[in-house]
Amino acid sequence: MIDEYAGCYVVFGNMTPINRNGNSLEIELWGNKLDLIPISNDTFVSEATAFGFVSVPLLKFSLQFKTVKGTQVALLHGLPAPFAFQKVPEYTISEAWKNRLGLYQTNTLDELFEIGKVQLDIDDGILLFNVNLQGKSADSDTEIKIALNPISDTEAVVIGLADGEGGTVRVIKTGESEDIYYSGFMFSPVVKNKSISMH
Repeated sequence: MIDEYAGCYVVFGNMTPINRNGNSLEIELWGNKLDLIPISNDTFVSEATAFGFVSVPLLKFSLQFKTVKGTQVALLHGLPAPFAFQKVPEYTISEAWKNRLGLYQTNTLDELFEIGKVQLDIDDGILLFNVNLQGKSADSDTEIKIALNPISDTEAVVIGLADGEGGTVRVIKTGESEDIYYSGFMFSPVVKNKSISMH
């Protein structure tokens, strides 16, 4: 049962791995690794170490695993409202998507932020759209890893249950190139300079 819960989850655009650790689970959450000990078949509580050697269950926070309409989720309880983490399903990335990997740029402007580096990438078998957002104020760079579930050679769904997630990324062919359209933004591949080697 524990193996079924392990995997990569998405919450608020963040990739969160949950790994098996013996008879318990381990979650990496906001830069912290927490051990999760089972208190029932589908519910785990985090464990903290007191004085460096005594493990104490933190019953205030629990993680409950459920399948809702065919989607595997982990619900974090103990906050004013539960957080829902969506498990990234296993899938195969087609050659069409693999051929699009690389850097992208956009000419679409936004009043609140500027989009810096954009890269379509694969990490641990997951298709990712890595976006660097630069806010208008200094020191407000944010790196977002948007996990995608390709549903065809030209469409991928943004994985996650929060606002802005669940949308569709579409590939639009413009002349020779293939652009990526998402949430009002058009991303074009950065053309690499091909150097000519002389022998």
